[in-house]
Amino acid sequence: MADNNTTFSKKILRRGIFAPALIAVISLFLISQLVKAEVNKVADNTKIGPAGPTGATGEPGPKGEMGNPGPEGEVGPTGVPGSPGKAGATGTTGAMGATGATGEAGAAGATGATGSTGAPGTYSPSYGQLSLSSQDFDMTVSNEWLPIPFATAGPSSNMTLSTTSPAKMTVQKTGVYQVNAAVNFLGEAADEGWFMATDYKLGIKINGGATTTVATLHASDSGRYSFNYSNIMQLSAGDYVEFYMTATDTHTYPNYNNLTLENSHAYLMQIAD
Repeated sequence: MADNNTTFSKKILRRGIFAPALIAVISLFLISQLVKAEVNKVADNTKIGPAGPTGATGEPGPKGEMGNPGPEGEVGPTGVPGSPGKAGATGTTGAMGATGATGEAGAAGATGATGSTGAPGTYSPSYGQLSLSSQDFDMTVSNEWLPIPFATAGPSSNMTLSTTSPAKMTVQKTGVYQVNAAVNFLGEAADEGWFMATDYKLGIKINGGATTTVATLHASDSGRYSFNYSNIMQLSAGDYVEFYMTATDTHTYPNYNNLTLENSHAYLMQIAD
């Protein structure tokens, strides 16, 4: 291509064309042809041939810097529950809490079965008796209390009996006692041959205190009379009971009534604790 351009230039020179404009046009044309030729050479040199065999892998390059953490991923599905772990050691006992309010009373339960009968207990009764069979009894002073002269003691249990005047019965156990007294007597005319009508009284005395009238009868003539007295009283261990009689109207000897006590007794028995 360069040879053709040179020939063309020589022809123009031989013909004597030297105008400046024509020279400029020719120059531009020649330059464009040269540029085109060079571009074609470059294009020929840059054509990609067939791929050669792969070369050996090079050694790994140095580790790059860690990048920024990526965004948090979505929560994955719940895994299968694991097997229970071993029980931990027992902790120390906590402080006792405050007492709660009392709850309402529950309904009454059914009555339980009757229990078996216990062994028989030991019972020790308390009782005693004073008695006399026949005894003269002179009453010479009006309204004077005279002790009944019981002469025989017994039987008795847990009780002390005394026939020493004034005869008495002393309990050894505290409890409720029943007291009985039966005093029988014969009233006869005085030695002068006449009988003084009067009231006779039976009395008891507790622990040496005042005598209390417990029975009264009126005797208008000679004959047999009886006092029958019964009562219940509370006595403490060590208390004692005495028995007395009196007349409201008497005279001095030989004008007083002749009295004979017959088959009389006093009886004391515990009936409750």
